[in-house]
Parts: sequence; structure tokens; C-alpha cells
Amino acid sequence: MYKLFAFYTEPSAEEKAAFEEYYHATHVPLCHKIPGLVSIEANKFTGALGGGPAPYYMITILTFNSKEEYEAGMATPEGKAVGRDTRNFPKGILSMAFAETVD
Repeated sequence: MYKLFAFYTEPSAEEKAAFEEYYHATHVPLCHKIPGLVSIEANKFTGALGGGPAPYYMITILTFNSKEEYEAGMATPEGKAVGRDTRNFPKGILSMAFAETVD
């Protein structure tokens, strides 16, 4: 499996409600339209090991069967729409990384 991990830092207090509404009502439905997407999972962090706050507010994991299916899906109009939509998030909130399942 090939996964895109989207890490979100916590939005400011002024931006949080609008971000939450936009993310769940607009962005996630767009993601579901990406061809080849196997699953999407959003998780909010509740703390860090040993106590204290987690380094991120939320992580979303988009899963595809392969890197090739990810690339093909993101090259479609639906995939490109998702990429463009991230520009609507608060500045600097999002960072991303890729991983392949090994076990």
C-alpha cells in the first residue's frame, strides 16, 4: 500500500472553527472523489507519549494500492482539485509525507 500522510498543526483560535467546518464539509468529500483512493482516515491527536501536547493537531492518511495508482489518481481533474483545495487552509498548517507499507 502507498500512503500520503497529511500532518496539520493546530489552527489559531480564530481559524479553528472555520478550518474544521471547511475540512470536513468540503475537503474530505473532494478527497473521496480521487480515482484509486482505497481509504481516507482522519485522526486528531490527543497528546504525546510521556504527557504534554502532540506535535501535530491532526493527521489524515490517504491510502492507495500503489505509488502508480496514487500518481494516476492525483493527475486526474479530481486529484488536481484536491491539491488546489489545500490552498484554502490557513497558511503553514499543512505538511505531507509519503510511505509504503512494509509489514
